[in-house]
Amino acid sequence: MGRKRTFLSVVLTMAIVMTNPIYCLAEENEAINTTTQEESVVEMTQETEPISINEEENFELNEENIDAEETLKVEDNKAETEELVEDVSDAEEIIETEEELEEAEINQSNYLYTTVSGTLGKPGDYSLLPLELTKGDYLQAKMVPPNEASVDYDLRLYDENFNLLAVSDYATVMLSGDTTIDESIGYVLQADMQVYVCVISTGNGSTSAPFSLDIAVTRNSKDMYEVDETAVKAATIEFVNYSGGSITRNINSPIDSDWYVFNVEDSPAYDKMRIDLTNNSPNGCKLEIYQNVLGNSSYYGMIKIGEGSGGELKLPAGQYYARIVGNNPMNSFDATNIGSYTLSIEPVGRVDEISITYIDGAGREFMSNYFPEGNYYKIAYYDSSYMSVSGQAFYIDEQGKRHPSPNARLHGLVTNQSLLELGRNGMAYSNGGGITDNMGRYQIYIPVIKGVGLRKYVSSRLTYFYDFMDIMVDSRDNLDIKAVDHFYLLSYSLNN
Repeated sequence: MGRKRTFLSVVLTMAIVMTNPIYCLAEENEAINTTTQEESVVEMTQETEPISINEEENFELNEENIDAEETLKVEDNKAETEELVEDVSDAEEIIETEEELEEAEINQSNYLYTTVSGTLGKPGDYSLLPLELTKGDYLQAKMVPPNEASVDYDLRLYDENFNLLAVSDYATVMLSGDTTIDESIGYVLQADMQVYVCVISTGNGSTSAPFSLDIAVTRNSKDMYEVDETAVKAATIEFVNYSGGSITRNINSPIDSDWYVFNVEDSPAYDKMRIDLTNNSPNGCKLEIYQNVLGNSSYYGMIKIGEGSGGELKLPAGQYYARIVGNNPMNSFDATNIGSYTLSIEPVGRVDEISITYIDGAGREFMSNYFPEGNYYKIAYYDSSYMSVSGQAFYIDEQGKRHPSPNARLHGLVTNQSLLELGRNGMAYSNGGGITDNMGRYQIYIPVIKGVGLRKYVSSRLTYFYDFMDIMVDSRDNLDIKAVDHFYLLSYSLNN
């Protein structure tokens, strides 16, 4: 048939003592039947708008890969795939001798891994990696193709009868010098069997640039959400009434990929998206954000628009994918303590207006027709005292109607006018922060600095020594959007 067929034979590296069967890699006399799938290499040019991000973000964004008006040039580099037939005689297990078997048992683990590489010269060439696995094993494979726009490789998994079990077949997308996304698959073994991991050239190949193939096997995986190694298996995160979505999972291996999909609406309530990754594991992981430039749910051409551990991102309306991936080297992954991570995503509303509706603190009392500055609340200073300010934030639509601004970051600042008058500027300010709920409501706690009682008011019964205080709440994203109120800070009072 003129095709290049390669068997990859390697030994899985094993790390921790367990009394489980040895994992063997073997070659068999079998045939692979494949079907033709229409795929394309996508070359893109685009004109983009700069991305606005908060200066406190922990994200590295590719500004050329987002908010784009794409011009897609599609080239059909996929050749029709004929039936592939392998004739490999004398099946050979890699672990052959009793001495090698004992050594493997000493190093065996509930986590096993290996890395291999190879080249595929033309459409239809493929390489097979045979694995003998047991029921309950979670097999993960990641293939990094050559970084060439004309190359299109798929990653497949077949059972011992060469039935297709899993496939990863992203379109090759080369954009702004980025690398194309890796192909990843995952599969939980339902019975003891031999399986074949297959790397196949469905577009052009490359005789000079190799692919790399990482394999990881986890025994008795604790992650009930697997398998989600590809974007097509992504779990949907929804924002009911603008509330955020949060999920806690774990990275089973250094090549584990967990995919999530979410939608950004064309609304000021989705002015930004707050995306945060908290890792509670000794093994590293990172967050990546993608878009499918092909724009459909049956075929994926993924571009990465950002990576890091989280922050607030200015994303145009559309569908986006979040991928959590391990970033430990294969040989330094701690399979005994995989820990967990938490991914949270929520829309952040634009803030056009802020109101202050309530001020609270120790000894709160409304002073009507008392102090000369006006009718405001009075609170008293106690050791380690705090006060709070509450209200609501809004965005205003094109018709001038107000709407609650969900999940917006606000900042509260208290200023003691007496300390400013005395020139003690460094002691005059205290501040705090808060986030609105899905209805735009907020409550910010701010520490109260002990006052000096510079001002005095004499009533018929008491003499009050107090300071006049300013309270301001502003938007973290636009300091010009703010609300201001006042209160009295009572230092002490004396009987007349």
